[in-house]
Amino acid sequence: MQRLPALLALAAIVAVMMLMVRLGKLEDRLMRFENANGGAPAPAVGAPVLAREPLQEVAPYMGRIQNYLQKYVLATRAGNEKLAYFYVDEIEESMEAVADMDLIDQGIPISAHMRTYGLATINTIEDHMKEDGLTRADADLELLVNTCNTCHERTGHDYVHIQLPTNSRFSDQRFEP
Repeated sequence: MQRLPALLALAAIVAVMMLMVRLGKLEDRLMRFENANGGAPAPAVGAPVLAREPLQEVAPYMGRIQNYLQKYVLATRAGNEKLAYFYVDEIEESMEAVADMDLIDQGIPISAHMRTYGLATINTIEDHMKEDGLTRADADLELLVNTCNTCHERTGHDYVHIQLPTNSRFSDQRFEP
């Protein structure tokens, strides 16, 4: 009985500390929101959110796609079908993220181009892998690289020219099955 008040006081202190941590996290989220929106305050709860220019940046996704492309090439060259298929799936997920952004950059419909070029090509490669494993891999790799470069040209980014890697920068990963 004598310990009950002390336990209640301790529980109250823990609860207050947890609330303070939560409040701090909410304040951080609000600050990030305001910074991302040019200082505009967050909308009130239940207020309609008006459409505005997308804040997404496509470069991190393109870097991710290029990284996965390199690993897909290395897995293919090593004859590791499971790993190659894994990286094709990762490429597809990154391409879908760009396609879902509905991004238009300087009047260029980047997301629409990703659907037309990237996703159509990666879906073809997936179909080939399901049908024939890695037997069409060399042609599929060339197709993917050429498609990337064609899309870059069509979107005014012809200075970004992709090529198949000549060596591995992933010394910390084994690509053989």
